[in-house]
Amino acid sequence: RTSTFFMVQFKALDRPEDRPYTIYWLTTQMVSLWVVILILGAVSPTAQIIAVMIMNFGDGLAEPVGITWGKHKYKVKAFMARRWYWRSYEGSATVFIVSILSVIGGYFIVGVWSVLQLILMLIFVPPIATLAEAISPHTWDSASVTGFAGLTIALIELLP
Repeated sequence: RTSTFFMVQFKALDRPEDRPYTIYWLTTQMVSLWVVILILGAVSPTAQIIAVMIMNFGDGLAEPVGITWGKHKYKVKAFMARRWYWRSYEGSATVFIVSILSVIGGYFIVGVWSVLQLILMLIFVPPIATLAEAISPHTWDSASVTGFAGLTIALIELLP
């Protein structure tokens, strides 16, 4: 049945600690993420692709890495709520490592940057994406990571 399929999908996203804000946070996160992705696509398709890679793989792996190996925790506030949630430095380090790999991968796949642009991206994109993930409100890190990483890449692409 169709309704069973959608319930299974929803339960995969619904964390008990997020209730009663699950729908609100999910909706605002998706809308903001798509706005960021569309703007980046209009500004720089390359920045869009790499920023989405950083968000998908870096932020996507940060939670399981943090849950499994995260021993060093810090707090982040929830979006539009008075709750606090825990993140780990190990999970955030995952975003940093994936950012480096995504920039290098983008350089070899797209190949339109100068060596100076590549070096600047390796210097600036990983810490900016990691900081965006680290200080973003709970559930809003996808749009923040994508936006700040993509903006950084797009600005560096403007250099000769």
